[in-house]
Formats: sequence, C-alpha cells, structure tokens
Amino acid sequence: MGMVYAIRQYIPDAEITVLSFTPETDGEKYNKYGVRVLRHLLAVSPRASSPKFISVAKLLTKILRYSLWSRVNIPVASEEKEILNAYADADIVLSCGGGFLGGHDIASLLHVYGIYFAKLLGKPVIIYGQSIDPFGNVIISTITKFALNRVDLITVREQLSLDYLKSLALKPKVILTADAAFLVKSISPNEATKLLAEEGVYKSQRPLVGISVRGWNFPEYSDGKLRFANYLEVMTKTVEYLVSTLDATVVFFPQTTSPLWGDDLIVSNEIASRIENDSNVKVLAKDYSPEQFKGMIGQMGLFIGTRMHSNIFALSMGVPTVAISYQVKTKGMMSMLGEGDYVLDMANLTFDDMVSAIGKAWDNHSKIKQQLTRKIPEIENLALYNAELVKSFLAQTK
Repeated sequence: MGMVYAIRQYIPDAEITVLSFTPETDGEKYNKYGVRVLRHLLAVSPRASSPKFISVAKLLTKILRYSLWSRVNIPVASEEKEILNAYADADIVLSCGGGFLGGHDIASLLHVYGIYFAKLLGKPVIIYGQSIDPFGNVIISTITKFALNRVDLITVREQLSLDYLKSLALKPKVILTADAAFLVKSISPNEATKLLAEEGVYKSQRPLVGISVRGWNFPEYSDGKLRFANYLEVMTKTVEYLVSTLDATVVFFPQTTSPLWGDDLIVSNEIASRIENDSNVKVLAKDYSPEQFKGMIGQMGLFIGTRMHSNIFALSMGVPTVAISYQVKTKGMMSMLGEGDYVLDMANLTFDDMVSAIGKAWDNHSKIKQQLTRKIPEIENLALYNAELVKSFLAQTK
C-alpha cells in the first residue's frame, strides 16, 4: 500500500497490477485502491500436498513453458495467459520491497524468476526498496546475481543491503531509499482507540506494550528448532515480566496470517497460553487493514517487534521500539533511524538482553520520541524517492 500511494503521487494515472501468491485474499483488499491482483507466475496452492520432488518438477515445467512463451507465444491456459499478458503489456515491472532475495531460502528463486521473465520480454525492471541478505549458497548466489545484473535499477531500503550489493560490483546502479511501508497512512487516534476497546484493550493507568512475533526456522543454523524454542521461552518470560513487574497490558499484533509466509496468530496464541496472569494479555484476532493496524500500534507506549513492518508502523507513529532481528533488514532499518541500540538478534536472544533493552527504551522514552519526530519525515521522503525514480526512468525510456 505504501508503494501504491507513492506511485500514485508521481504517476496519478498509473494502472497497477499486483502479482500475488495469495490472490484470493489480496484481491479483496486491493480492490478499494483500484489495483488489479493476479496470481504470481510460480504460485502454488498452500493446500498442495504433493511430494517435494513433484512440486519442484511442476515449477520447472512452468518455468520452461513460460520462457518458451516469451519467445514463440505457445498456447497456455486462460488464467496463465492473463498473468503473462500483464507482463507483456507493462511499461515497467517493479520487484516489490521485502527480504525476498538472497539469504538461505531456495524459495527466493521464485521471485528471481519473476524478475528474469520480465527481462525475457524486454521490459524495464526496477528492484524497488528491497533488502537483500548475503547469499547463503552458491546456487542462490549464482542465479540471483545473474538476474540482478540484468535489471535496470536497484533501490534498497537500508545501508547494510547497499554495502553488500556494492561489494558484489553489480552492473545496475544501486541507490539507498527507504521502505515503502513508512508511507502507509494511519487511522485517527479516536478510531484506533475505539478498535482497541472493542478488543478489550483500554487506555488506563497501566502502560500498553505491543508485541509482534513470528515463526522462523533459522535456515542458516543446524539447530533451528532449539533456537526457535528459546525464542518462544524468552518471549514468554518477557510478557510475564511486562505484566508482573511493569504492570503493563500486553497486546499481540499478528501481522501475517498467510499459510505461505507463516501465521503469527498461532505463535501469538502459543505464547499467550503460557502466561498465568493472562487477563492483561490480549491477542488481536481480527484481520485489520494496514491503516488500522498502524493506528492501533500507535496507541502503544512501547513496542517489541519481530516482524519488521510492525516495527516500521510503531516507529513511524513515534513509539519507542525494541526490534528482534531475524534478517539484516531489521538491523539496517533501525540504524537508519538512529535506533541501532534497540536491536536484538533472534538467533541468540536472551531474557537478560530483552529486559535491558526494555529498560533502556523506557528510560529514554522522551528522547526516542523526539528523535523519531525528527527522522521519520526524512525517511518518508526517501520512501517517496523510490516512485520518483520510477517516474524518471519511464520518462527516459519514452
């Protein structure tokens, strides 16, 4: 939604098509913004239960078929043709922000192919406000670098990704911008307070602390299950500490509930179920819009976030935030805002470090809010710069 807002600022008559891995749900949400939603080229059903080798074989067949279509326009199914024609009709293709490229997850290559397919059709491609983790193996490195060297421009949303890509000496220009989510609008404080009240969360003498959690398999470690168990234990102790010692009301904000990208509601409920004094622990179960989500997070006195975009919502609303980093993007984003001291490593999380960071955030509450008030407008302008670059590039190609 931040991307859509920015693009409409610079290209008001733009016709925008979003390619989604979950088009059935996303189609409803984007409809009110005048955005068309189609299935991603290589999307698979979250309910698919085929053995892995069969799924891989199907993906490879699709890749070969689509690549051939780009050359000789072979017959394809009607739904596929609509997606392929969206590429063919586009003036420009934007690879949207996220930590989708690099790292250790071989599934990142699904996104790489979307980039490469656009170049097969001769389309301009911009990597738009991304974070790119260091490549985890030679397969991901070779294929991703091959695709990135063929795009026309790369913008990254934090310094760590910029430094990494520059070290690779890629052909396209790489520019530092900011995450598009900083541009998501918020509902009013009154609307946010009302929604929280409907969930049983009220502003009172008790401080409000928001939390976002997520599942994670720690792909770069061999003991991922143990590290995730430690994460759950530390988060449980943290909630107990907030409720018992700081007399806070804790509100879980499940950001992502997709079966493909992890259901934060499951992890939130797992932690909440372990708390003895759970009357002051709330899990928001409704599927709120980004604007509502941001407004409600803005009512918190402190936020502890594992999901990066929930942290962005908190920070952009002036809420002191302790961020739990599972990829470099979180460290990079927090550093851009001068909040690097409030980042904890998810893979090596300890309760003592959490208590220390929370205490420091409470003690520096006013100072943090003042700093965010200064920095957020700068970051919003950098986020808008992504769309300005798109407009400039389109003007050059005409």
